[in-house]
Amino acid sequence: GKDVTANYEIISYFGTLTVSAAPLTVVSNGNNKPYDGTPLTDDGYQVVGELANPLHSVTVNVHGSQTEVGVGKNEMSVTVYNEFGSDVTSNYELALVEGELLVTARPVTVQTADGLKTYDGTYLTNETIVSQENLLDGHRLDVTFDGKQLGVGKSKNTISAWHVYDWYGNDVSSNYNVNVICGELVVNECSFAIGSGSASKVYDGN
Repeated sequence: GKDVTANYEIISYFGTLTVSAAPLTVVSNGNNKPYDGTPLTDDGYQVVGELANPLHSVTVNVHGSQTEVGVGKNEMSVTVYNEFGSDVTSNYELALVEGELLVTARPVTVQTADGLKTYDGTYLTNETIVSQENLLDGHRLDVTFDGKQLGVGKSKNTISAWHVYDWYGNDVSSNYNVNVICGELVVNECSFAIGSGSASKVYDGN
């Protein structure tokens, strides 16, 4: 046909082509343990959803860490690569759900010694720990006794304060939960005998 384009006034309207970022969710693991002086980590994760291209791949570096008693996030970094090894992460709308790393206080049980004596007007004390369980190797427990018994009777051999120190002398008491089993301080009665003397004489009417 004959070209008659010159007989027309052509007005062009350009549409908009929009490429939206593909949604992708990555969830890092959570974990927990009692305090043991070493970092709590967990490099596990789960990718939720489909990649925009089956030739794309996800690299996840989970690097969260929690050593002291408390809760921390299991942080991570995520990168998406195409089939040519190029970083195409910006083409994804990433949702990072970080798990929790929970370190709980380490339970320790200590038992104070018993004490026994006869009343002598002085306080009975016994600043001795007869057993302690579950303290970490290299850690030291220091206690302050306040148990004492003066008069006849009994009372508990109590502790008023305690502190735990690590290998380097740092106070790590906040990482422990110390349960104290108190011994018993007993003061018994003082026994003594009272006797009368003897005498003799020849009867004299008196």
